[in-house]
Amino acid sequence: MLKIVYEFLFYIFAIYGFIFLVAGIYNRIKIRKTNTEGIQMILTVENKQDTVEGLIRSIFLNGILDKLLLKKLTVIDMASSDDTPDILKRLEEEYPRLDVIKHTKKYLSLDENIL
Repeated sequence: MLKIVYEFLFYIFAIYGFIFLVAGIYNRIKIRKTNTEGIQMILTVENKQDTVEGLIRSIFLNGILDKLLLKKLTVIDMASSDDTPDILKRLEEEYPRLDVIKHTKKYLSLDENIL
């Protein structure tokens, strides 16, 4: 009798696992078909020469854009006065999915469209 109960539970868990596996595969296929061409991540930086390179390299090396299904990373430099623009220029040459926009004004008004 105990053997029958164990076999019953085994088959129930096996069926549950199979259904869970099929549902996971279906969701992966469904997500990949999602159109994410216009979606991008935008970062704004100002005088962040100590951290900006590590942050951007971490995003690309860990595949954050791919995990979030994003097309590219755009970094807006808000008129940095340190070495941040030079670092961003070097990283832009290294990573094709990185776009850098250098903004010359210190502050943006609400009606400006910089992209």
